[in-house]
Order: sequence, then C-alpha cells, then structure tokens
Amino acid sequence: MIDAKVGLILGGDAEMPNGKDWRLFSEESAKTFAIQICKYLKETGHKILITNGPRTGAFVDVNNRDPNSHKNGEIDRISKAFLDELDKAGFKQGEHFEFYDFQFGKPSALKAITAVVYKNKGFMIVPGESTSSISETISIMPIVIYKVDSMNYTHMNYLNDLLSSQNALIWPNVPTEQQLQNYTPPEPQTLAVVKSLISH
Repeated sequence: MIDAKVGLILGGDAEMPNGKDWRLFSEESAKTFAIQICKYLKETGHKILITNGPRTGAFVDVNNRDPNSHKNGEIDRISKAFLDELDKAGFKQGEHFEFYDFQFGKPSALKAITAVVYKNKGFMIVPGESTSSISETISIMPIVIYKVDSMNYTHMNYLNDLLSSQNALIWPNVPTEQQLQNYTPPEPQTLAVVKSLISH
C-alpha cells in the first residue's frame, strides 16, 4: 500500500515508574479508538498502515503477563479487538488498510511504515505511552498522539511538554495539508529534552 499517508502504532501495556506495577491498554479502549479511526477513514478516504509492538496485549491482567504474546504467530487480543472493529465497519485488509503484526525474532515493520508515510508527506498516529516512538517519529514528520489508559504520570508530563512547545497534536486533531507540506522538525534542543525525559 505505497500510497498510504497515515501510519498507526497500536498502544501497549506500560510499566509504572516504581518498576513493579503495570497499567494496561484495554480491549475497551482499543475498540473505542478503532471506532474513531473508522470514522476518520470514512471521512477522508485515506489508507492507513497499522502495526503493534511487543507491549500490545502483553498482559492478561495487571498481575499476569501472557507468556505467548507475540511469540507464537498469533495476533494478540488487543490488536484483534481493534481489527475486529475495522472489519465490522467494512474496511478490508489490503484495500483500506494493512496490518503488520509484531512477532519476536522477526523484523519490525515500523521502519518500513514510517518510510512510506514520510515519502507521501503524511503523518503518524502514536500512542502516548510510547515515548521512544514519539521521539523517533517527531524528528522527521508530524505526529498525532492518542491517549491510552496505560499512560502514567511520566507519560502525561512528557506529553504536556510536547504540547506546550507545539510539536505535536492530540487525537482526534490531525495536521492540515499545509502543515504536512511545511513540517519543520523540532530543534535539536527540544529533542535533547525529549531524550532526557525518556531516560527518567
């Protein structure tokens, strides 16, 4: 799908700053977000490239990690819940979207997705708990950040910093065509701040 102008990374479960507890990206949130994405695709006619990550659906509940998540070739339950909503809305794999499932031991599709979207002067939709994906993507193209229920206060502080510097949009806001064409990446100083926040 070489003409896609939108890339999407599905959110994942996130560790709390105490290094012990986890917050989860729930099926309910995945379904709600998918319905919003369907609405956007219907309104714009855009095609979208979707991938997940190693933390998507990593936990069964807050106390139990799924030992087979992204290891047995099967799509995790969170990604499946998201894709089911696209299917219900009439969107077809290969026609309206492409989904690339992350599996341990196999190359991630994220770089390829980013390359296609960048070439088409599009934008990426990135989960607020994935600070690494945000910092990598924002250096080359516009990003839209969507809030997920796995975000902790560190993620929120990071997000607020980006918003205050006007370097990101919050879903469902998306870049205008003019913003896409004239995008200027954040200054190196801003990216340095981002990296310092990630390291804490």
